[in-house]
Amino acid sequence: HLAANPPARGRVVLIFQPAEETGLGAVAMIKDGLFDRYPCDEVYGYHNMPLLPLGEAAVHTGPTMNGYKVWEIDIQGVGGHGAAPHKTKDPVQAAVRVASEISSIVGRHVDPMEPALITVTKLQAGSSHNVVPHEASLAGTLRATSSEVIETMWEKLQAICAGVGVMTGCTVTVRETAGVPPVFNAAAQADVAAAAAGGVFGADRVHRDLKPYPFTDDFAYMLQIAPGAYFFVGQGGTMVHQTAYDFNDDLLPNVASVFARIVEAKLS
Repeated sequence: HLAANPPARGRVVLIFQPAEETGLGAVAMIKDGLFDRYPCDEVYGYHNMPLLPLGEAAVHTGPTMNGYKVWEIDIQGVGGHGAAPHKTKDPVQAAVRVASEISSIVGRHVDPMEPALITVTKLQAGSSHNVVPHEASLAGTLRATSSEVIETMWEKLQAICAGVGVMTGCTVTVRETAGVPPVFNAAAQADVAAAAAGGVFGADRVHRDLKPYPFTDDFAYMLQIAPGAYFFVGQGGTMVHQTAYDFNDDLLPNVASVFARIVEAKLS
């Protein structure tokens, strides 16, 4: 459509970004000079959304998706026989203390009106019923719609690890292994995307008041370069990242139509 009906002014840049799932694709393109070679005044992106029925869309204003940090904690202690724990520096005890204290971060250090979440997803230690191991490890994520809240949780996590290390005599090391800032839609561009989606699906089928999604997307980095909006197009069915998930190809013509309408609205 745009090739046959080019915009009256300006330029449209189509960005096909790899490696969204690793959180590294957008950063790599930006570092490679994407916006130096192709300066953009605004940026728009989309994601399919099984939580919405096919034929519906969602456009948020402001906070849209969580940012996150992936963290890993290594605990080095002194192992020994299970019958003589007093001669050990027990990394299992340290790991349990860390996991327990982590649960207090959101409840005691984050404004209850702020969406925030910290989750322990892995705890590993030992391989025998009668041996205190030398080491243990934990891993998980912390998520929020505010970069400031993310940093607060990260600081408290570091403080907990330091404190548990003092209490148990173990060496507790925490490191960030990945992270993405929150996705934040600019108001003006969100309105443009919503109007375009309304022209395709019908205004009554475009949700404007949904809560931010707890998922993450590295399109956030592009929104730090230029104002824009990230919208969601419903496909119904099984949620992403599940074995039965299958992308619904039928939504692609409608997505293309939304983008075409955005271009027409901005460059006609």
